[in-house]
Amino acid sequence: MTIESRYREGVQEAAKDLAEVAHVELNDGHTLICVVGQGLRENPGTAAKVFTAMGDAGINIEMISMGSSKINLTFVVADDDLQGAM
Repeated sequence: MTIESRYREGVQEAAKDLAEVAHVELNDGHTLICVVGQGLRENPGTAAKVFTAMGDAGINIEMISMGSSKINLTFVVADDDLQGAM
């Protein structure tokens, strides 16, 4: 989950509550990148092209998520890798 810095205190409080029932980890220094388009659903290999480009640029992807509509591919990279990822 990505949290704006203005919500940091509330998120930390929520994390304490959640930690009572689950493992919770908050990590700073990461950027969320979203790729959106109908081609993600309709064209096999589109996601592979995105991730191959990231790998070729030396970008480590730390988390991947795809929305239920299958037209939104979201992944997380370190802040230091943002320029290279774009």
